[in-house]
Amino acid sequence: MTTHADPHQATTERLHALLEHAHRTDLTPEERRALLQHAHEQSVVTSDEARTADLERALADLCDPTTALSYARAAARRYETLGETWKEACALLRESELELDDLAALRQALAAGRLARNAGHPDLELRALHAAASAYATLGHPGEAAATLQLALTLDAAASEREQARLLLDLATALHEARDLAEARATYLTAAKRFPAVSGEHRRALTGLGEVLLEQGDAARAAAFLERAADVASHLRDDPSRQVAQTLAALAQVLASVEVDEARVRQAISLARSCPPALALRVILGLARHALTSGRADLATPLAAHLTELLHANVALLDRAEDVERLLADLAEDSGDLRAALDHQRLSAEHRLARRERELARERDLLAARYDVELQLAARRERASTRTRAPEASSTPLPGGARSREYGLEQLQRDYRRCLRAKTDLGVAVVGLDIESETSGADAARLHAAFTTFLVSTLRDTDTVADFDGRRLLVVLPETGPVGARQVMQRLLQRALERAWCPADLSPPFQVSVGLCNQGFVQGARLILESADEQYYRARREGGDRVCAAE
Repeated sequence: MTTHADPHQATTERLHALLEHAHRTDLTPEERRALLQHAHEQSVVTSDEARTADLERALADLCDPTTALSYARAAARRYETLGETWKEACALLRESELELDDLAALRQALAAGRLARNAGHPDLELRALHAAASAYATLGHPGEAAATLQLALTLDAAASEREQARLLLDLATALHEARDLAEARATYLTAAKRFPAVSGEHRRALTGLGEVLLEQGDAARAAAFLERAADVASHLRDDPSRQVAQTLAALAQVLASVEVDEARVRQAISLARSCPPALALRVILGLARHALTSGRADLATPLAAHLTELLHANVALLDRAEDVERLLADLAEDSGDLRAALDHQRLSAEHRLARRERELARERDLLAARYDVELQLAARRERASTRTRAPEASSTPLPGGARSREYGLEQLQRDYRRCLRAKTDLGVAVVGLDIESETSGADAARLHAAFTTFLVSTLRDTDTVADFDGRRLLVVLPETGPVGARQVMQRLLQRALERAWCPADLSPPFQVSVGLCNQGFVQGARLILESADEQYYRARREGGDRVCAAE
């Protein structure tokens, strides 16, 4: 009698062999990545969710950024399904590191921090806070960055003294950028005392302290700290940092003099010309303002002309345009040209208004990002609630022709495995009919049944329509790519809004929202479904009657 090997057991044994081989120390990163990718494919076939998630998290550290982001995203969703909250937070944090969009990076870092706190992992929460602070600073919110770093300091009690000092230095920088000069000065001073005298961190603290003193009007003390910072940078052979410190020290020396020293002004200008544009503008603006207030308009005028050239050549300096225009207005007034002074005052006011509008736009983006995090966590809680409901095992069609939730999930798994083997596409959609709340329960049930019948009759016989959570429907579109899936759902939405399927005696106000995801955005059948679910909530959030797809 012939016996046949169990294909599942053979796949499992092959997976174990691949993993054992991947842990060899003599492999190149490319060889290890290839082995883990092969192991990941085998793990998906065996439906080993925990191992698949771990492999995805490992691959998120080994692949190119775009592929790594897909793996990190998949790992996070899978860990969520498994209830591994701290691992989910790790994967979200990796997503944050890989995201090219700064707002998306902030959202993932904030979500990772919340989950790490819920899971009781302070070290992971600390890492998430660091990532969030960095994103806040990049997005132009130094005050938020400072508040986040202050929270991080409360969690960093177990860290080494040097790690705490680095955190203090980051906090001082954020406070400085947020214009909290008194706190920044005290924090820079505290941080400077905790580093070796010849170190990059000590040089950075001294430079920051000198800049704060310069902005507070104490130019003489600022010069002393900046000269010391330049000396430390020289010992470290850090030429760019030495250049910055020397340039600021030269500015401080000019400002500390009662009368304008032309030789020092020329030295400061020469140094500034070799600096990054933002620093060059700060220094030359300071020199020009000092020359004008000292009665040397003849020195300030050519400096103002150079500032105008800098602004025209560097769009990134636009936030300082109002200061330059104000200087030009004061120069024109000093020369008696009141018409030119008024023109420059008007331009300064316009630049100030434009800057404020940019700040408000950044504030709106930040509020939207925080709101998205709350929605993301709320949707996560709802998905957890959905997963705890008892599944329906029957494949008997429900009212309207849809299958049960359990049948739909099983069919999704079958179609997903088939698409992996055949290397074809797979689309998954979550479709919801949101009816006006005043509609009675019986009428709403009739309308839902009619909508389901319409959906089943509109789609292909090879497509699956199943209950998702009692009020929404799961649609599985085998062998359908992203473009085709979107076209199918857009046509369905358009026909649904024409209301021809509604019972003649029943047509209350309603909205149709569709969330769509295709295989490839994330790895794994359930993860594709959960991504489609997220897009459904996005469609509702954006007003309904639309299709939103994961991209």
